[in-house]
Amino acid sequence: HKFPSGYPSRRLVVEFVVTDDQNDVIFSSGSLEADYSLAAEGLPFEPHYDVIREETEVQIYEMVMGDIEGNFTTILDRAYIPLKDNRLVPAGFTTVNNVYDTTLLAGSVLNDLDFNKEFGSEGSGTDELRYSVPMEGYFGTLTANVTVHYQSLPPRWMEEIFEVETDEINAFQDMFDAADQSPVVVEQAETFVDVFVGVAERADFEVKVFPTLSTGEIRFHSKQKLEVRIYSQTGILVDQFRIPAGLTLKQLRLAAGSYLVSFSGGVEAKRIVITNE
Repeated sequence: HKFPSGYPSRRLVVEFVVTDDQNDVIFSSGSLEADYSLAAEGLPFEPHYDVIREETEVQIYEMVMGDIEGNFTTILDRAYIPLKDNRLVPAGFTTVNNVYDTTLLAGSVLNDLDFNKEFGSEGSGTDELRYSVPMEGYFGTLTANVTVHYQSLPPRWMEEIFEVETDEINAFQDMFDAADQSPVVVEQAETFVDVFVGVAERADFEVKVFPTLSTGEIRFHSKQKLEVRIYSQTGILVDQFRIPAGLTLKQLRLAAGSYLVSFSGGVEAKRIVITNE
């Protein structure tokens, strides 16, 4: 099954909050209001994201229905095509399967090169979501908190239903309003990142990292000396070193997998993949 499966109101919301060393929020995506609606949610629905750069953008894994004219709807009797289906797929899922026409992906997820893929091959059952957070000159320690919420009947879904008044709908609305609508926390994680210099101060420097798919031998080309930190997919610091200006060859002794390479000086982080071959 895809996750979430079943009735199409069900969805996963990824909440990502970054705080500084004073516990002040400097970036927040996917925060929930008191009524469990999203503080920022695009109309008629949020697209699938590979990189989130704005607080108004939020990753929601869901299936969104369209009617025969391609208009958004939450009414099952009007559903004709999926406008979006980026629900997480099981390991082994491929788009060349004989029954893919009944389980197809839809929307901008089709342009995400790492959705359900590892080393370019389908079937991983995973998705990599990246966040680009503006530092605005800040340097110090950041704390990133990620929470994945499962909602069975989110407020946005109920709006179209409650626009119609019948005895049955009114009775259901009374039950809905009285029910516990709090989402289920599927997963939660916290990680810490040291920022050496804010982006606004040193954004003119660039580092080239190649090849990004390697057995461990990586070349760095920098305009000046920089501190390099390498993090695992779970945010664990696995290596740290300095590189001088110019071209540097470095042999990374890391297990096979995907890693985030960050730099001092506000340089954009890079992603590399280490293979066994």
